[in-house]
Amino acid sequence: MDVPDVLNLLDLASGADQHPVPALGAVLEQVTDPEPRHVLPDQWYMVLAGELIIDLPYGDFRILRANDLLVFDEAVDVTLTPVEDVTLLRAALD
Repeated sequence: MDVPDVLNLLDLASGADQHPVPALGAVLEQVTDPEPRHVLPDQWYMVLAGELIIDLPYGDFRILRANDLLVFDEAVDVTLTPVEDVTLLRAALD
């Protein structure tokens, strides 16, 4: 029986030299710059490693740690601020 190769998302992100990589119908990226950055609205964000603050409108925020997932029903402008180096999987709205 053939065993399929394993896709290690953390290794894939770390080998991308800080550039986003398309993976599994989403975007995989490793963020090491601690500066906040505004991003285009995505439908969901999943932290694979590290910790991330997602600033939402009206002063609200969420802190995501490894294996946390945040899903939006509609487009929401957010700002991402890594607390430490973070590997993030995010999917754009259709």
